[in-house]
Amino acid sequence: QNMMETLWRGMPKSGSVLLLLVVVLTMFSVLSVNLLGLVREGPLLLGSGVDPWPSNRPSFKSFPVALYSFFLISQGDDWNLFVYDCAVREPLCTHQFEGRSYGDCGVPLLGSF
Repeated sequence: QNMMETLWRGMPKSGSVLLLLVVVLTMFSVLSVNLLGLVREGPLLLGSGVDPWPSNRPSFKSFPVALYSFFLISQGDDWNLFVYDCAVREPLCTHQFEGRSYGDCGVPLLGSF
């Protein structure tokens, strides 16, 4: 009974921590869709080799999938491969599309992000 009472009294604080986690993941997801939405997909995001995500491939093309991707990253699941994939450089990408001010190259300083 003591244990159940302790759990019950700790629920509001646990809820606050969970809400903070959701807010932080949401902010990073929105930011990543804006910064990395057009980045050419690398080996992990394309799924070459052994595909650990056959149906739910992580990417930053849309908000729900970016939120899922950050949930995976927050668990430490292949986060270094995400950084490598999202930092793709020329000649594997196009620096600037014809008639546009942007291309599909990645962000090389993503590791500090």
